[in-house]
Amino acid sequence: MKQLTTDQIKHIDYVLKNDYSFDDFEDLRIELLDHIATDVELLMEENAIAFEEALPQVLHKWNDEISCDRNAYYNKVPKLVGTLWKKLDWKYNICVLPLTAVLSFGSIYLNKEVWVTYAMYFIACIGLVLGSYLLILFKKNQFNTVLSKYAKSKIMLYVGLFLLTLVVSIEENYSDGDLLSRPSLFFIIHPALVFAVRIIIMRKNIKIENQLLKIV
Repeated sequence: MKQLTTDQIKHIDYVLKNDYSFDDFEDLRIELLDHIATDVELLMEENAIAFEEALPQVLHKWNDEISCDRNAYYNKVPKLVGTLWKKLDWKYNICVLPLTAVLSFGSIYLNKEVWVTYAMYFIACIGLVLGSYLLILFKKNQFNTVLSKYAKSKIMLYVGLFLLTLVVSIEENYSDGDLLSRPSLFFIIHPALVFAVRIIIMRKNIKIENQLLKIV
């Protein structure tokens, strides 16, 4: 089988970065680069054509998966990435449903307990500290991967949700002259806390990805 030159491989990598929005997904780009290079080599061998002719044909074959799906929820990333991110959204939402149901219905019977409100404010503060820590962690991240980009975008959203929750809830209770009168803070903060836990779980995977990319 014909072997691609270093310059030809670099050209494929350049195309994936600039024409197909894979610049921010190093792990997936490396994997795709290997698959596409192999397909190009095979096509060149079987049809006795030059690299410049084989590459467009291979990219056309991959186009549906590596192009951005403008009609999808994740419309600014390649379809491969968007499909995985949607699966992650669904996976984690399903996983937290039992916990959400137990805590939400359980709080109904404790809505007059002062300690519930204290507990919610305390958990909110922990969430803010945790969210800030994860933001710093991702800022120091050496590589952009499919999971790290997903987690980073989510944690920024949920840290913002934490802040909004605290401000709105405290202002609402303060207007009534009693910061402890409404344990409704629980229902607002809980989803954000669950999402924060989801991102903590992903942290291990992100570290593994970074270690693998260092080897590559």
